[in-house]
Amino acid sequence: MAPAPRVERLSADALFPFDRGNVGDISASGRSDLAQIAARLRSSRASHVEVRGYTDRLGSDSYNMNLSQQRANAVKSALVAQGVPAAKISAVGLGAQDPIVQCTRPSGPGLVHCLQPNRRVELVSFVADDRRWADRYQ
Repeated sequence: MAPAPRVERLSADALFPFDRGNVGDISASGRSDLAQIAARLRSSRASHVEVRGYTDRLGSDSYNMNLSQQRANAVKSALVAQGVPAAKISAVGLGAQDPIVQCTRPSGPGLVHCLQPNRRVELVSFVADDRRWADRYQ
């Protein structure tokens, strides 16, 4: 049986300013976190890393899908710049799917704050002997 993939969750708000998602928008602390993750990935048995971008439910579905994909692409670019092979990384935007929290507050700053955990980037690492990826990424 293949080992469970490793999932690391990063707050999109810690990586990017609110409503932003380009590689140039990544904060200094976000770049530092990604450099540490890249160093670990370079020395690990990970055969594939899936970068998953998420948004909160505010905004249209198409806008959120685009923003989440931008964020995933930006994180992939940052990892590649740190020496992780691009062929081992896929980036996917999932918009507002799979929320961590549900908020019932009316609109405004309280709602934006409540929804913060849903704005995230997850890095899912599959190890070399995970047959789901081993044949594709060697």
